[in-house]
Parts: sequence; structure tokens; C-alpha cells
Amino acid sequence: MSYVSMVGLTLKVLKVLKEKVEEGVKVSRDMVYMTIEVHDKIITTEAICNSSVLFKQSIKGPWVTYTEYPKEELDTLYARFKSNFNYTCSEEVLRAAFNEHVRIRYPEWMSSIRQSVFKEFKTIAERYTNYPYHILVAAWSTMVDTWLSKKWKKVSETKKNRDTKDIVVHTPGSVPMAKYRKEEDNIIEDSNAHIERELDSSV
Repeated sequence: MSYVSMVGLTLKVLKVLKEKVEEGVKVSRDMVYMTIEVHDKIITTEAICNSSVLFKQSIKGPWVTYTEYPKEELDTLYARFKSNFNYTCSEEVLRAAFNEHVRIRYPEWMSSIRQSVFKEFKTIAERYTNYPYHILVAAWSTMVDTWLSKKWKKVSETKKNRDTKDIVVHTPGSVPMAKYRKEEDNIIEDSNAHIERELDSSV
């Protein structure tokens, strides 16, 4: 679900709630907020999309890898995320699932931010000057420095080669799709961990 779709859905929900209030119906939190499903990880699509949107809205520093992401920022991101949903699990379980979700998806989110500029602008000067509106200029400049470095290019090439070897092919059959999704998540997690180790060891 895109950001635009989420906004459209939110407006529709608000319209329905307004109509209920006008009809004299008492509006509860359960009617306003969706309940998150957690089974070792967050599986609610809207919650996954929401975490991505919130993350991209709150980048304040040049933290291109998860190991650089400050704990205080993660705490703030979690608080904003939690305020948008209901949950039936314990907060401890939700927080653990959220932390793991951010850790696994962090490289994907940063890649999306990078590609939003690098795909359109090919020269180094353009990549520095055409920064995303939600990222501070100083932070973006440092991020571009990192992405253009030989160290980053070497690690990215290594990841690309690993991804080519680890492609998962979906075939029809009796094996549950959840199993394939778990295998894909394991591949993503392993690949991301490899990137973190490579970058940390070359500092």
C-alpha cells in the first residue's frame, strides 16, 4: 500500500466515523485503530507500510546502516508507530517484533531512499543537490559520501552477487506460502547481516 493509498484510506475511515458520530454512535478506539497481528513478527500489511512511511519521515542523521541508527531514534519511531494501532499481544512482544522488523527492513528502506535520487540523477553533483525533502541537507551530503565510496560499492557488489545465487523460485504445490515468505525473510536477514559485517570490518 502506497503512502497516497494510506492517506486515502484514512480519509475514508474519518468520513465513516464522522457519519457515525452524527448518528449518535459512540466511537471507540477499536473503531478508529486497526489491530496489529504479531506472530514472531509483524504481519499486518497496513502496519508494515506505516512503519516504512514513519521511518522515511523521521530521518535526521546520516545513518545508512542499522548499526548506526541511534536507540533514541528507534524509541521515538516505535512510540509513533504504536500510537497508530491497537494490539492484543504484550507490549514486550510488540516491541521485540518491531525492533526486529526495523533491523531486517532497514537496508531496504535506505535503498529506496537512495534509489529515489540515484536512479533519476546520474551525475555526482546532481545527487548531492537533489536531496529528498524529508532529509536535512547536511545529513544527505554525508549519506551520499558513503554511497559513493569505494567501500560501499564493494559491499554492494558482493550483496548483488549473493542475491543472484539466493533467488527463491515460487512453485505451486501443497507447501504453505508462509513457508516461502519465511525463507525469503531469512535470505534478506542473512544478506543484510553480511552487509553490516562487511561495512563494520572495513571501518
